[in-house]
Amino acid sequence: MQQEVTMQRGLLAPLSPNELTALRRVATGISKPKHLRETSVARLKLLALVEESEGRIRLTALGQQRCTELRDNAAGR
Repeated sequence: MQQEVTMQRGLLAPLSPNELTALRRVATGISKPKHLRETSVARLKLLALVEESEGRIRLTALGQQRCTELRDNAAGR
């Protein structure tokens, strides 16, 4: 149940402009924490949209889904 709630939050929670920028940067391969706002990354982790591994920030499957939805909405789909 907890994972399901986290998934819904990660997909539905409003993101600030800085959080959106960080999410998009991670999606495009900018993954070193020093290139991203620490507070934005912390919130994206809390929402299970990104994870840190081996000194890099990576999208989770949920983060990839959120990015796909953002792209589709921007394209008017």
